[in-house]
Amino acid sequence: MIASYNREKSHARDYHGRELLELIQNGDDAGIGHNRLLIKLSDSGLFVANTGIPFSPEGIKSLMVSDNSPKQFLRTKCIGYKGLGFRSILGLASSIIILSGRLSIGFNEKLAEKWLQDLRRQHSKVDAKVKKHEDSSPTPIATLSIPYLISPENEQLNAELNSIYAKGQKILKSGYDTVICLLFKNVEKTREQVQQQINSLGNEILLFLQSLERIDIESSEKNECWTVERRENEVIVNPDIATPETR
Repeated sequence: MIASYNREKSHARDYHGRELLELIQNGDDAGIGHNRLLIKLSDSGLFVANTGIPFSPEGIKSLMVSDNSPKQFLRTKCIGYKGLGFRSILGLASSIIILSGRLSIGFNEKLAEKWLQDLRRQHSKVDAKVKKHEDSSPTPIATLSIPYLISPENEQLNAELNSIYAKGQKILKSGYDTVICLLFKNVEKTREQVQQQINSLGNEILLFLQSLERIDIESSEKNECWTVERRENEVIVNPDIATPETR
């Protein structure tokens, strides 16, 4: 448990500044053909949605236990294969909701901490172990190790979580197969950081992806749509506009 907590914190530090790229990569890895991705920045959170293969039970387990991703057996098809990059978003979000296919699952720092405190009260040996680490962290529990199923009636959802859950469901119903919903920590600061990551994106990112053929960006400072057509010896970015880019 404590090792998982330390790995989670380490991955969040190592991937800092790459969180959006990692979510784009996850969307590309879900591809099965003509796939599209949406990046939508709201006042208090981020939504990244994609078409393609929904999360499998093994995919969820890979989030809960690092280096356990089913993508590790598909290295020729998937750039990310250890479930590590996804952990980077914990540096941005206090709560994560994944809507994928028929699955609605959440991860929340406070709920994970409550789970650990309940466990400590029930088991003295666990409590004694945790006390040894209280100087570095009073609650050494990995957020992604404690999932919970969610629905509109779930009592664990507060008003903020209900809001991002409702927005995520609306995006899902608009034609996407998976939506990752993030509720920001330190909202103002984090929103600015994510906006900077969005602003730094260029359509050349489509050159390095395998399945995504369209990316839509919706934010206060950047609203764009990029498409790509991949041929045998060339890649055409935004082929439908008057001056497409051929590379």
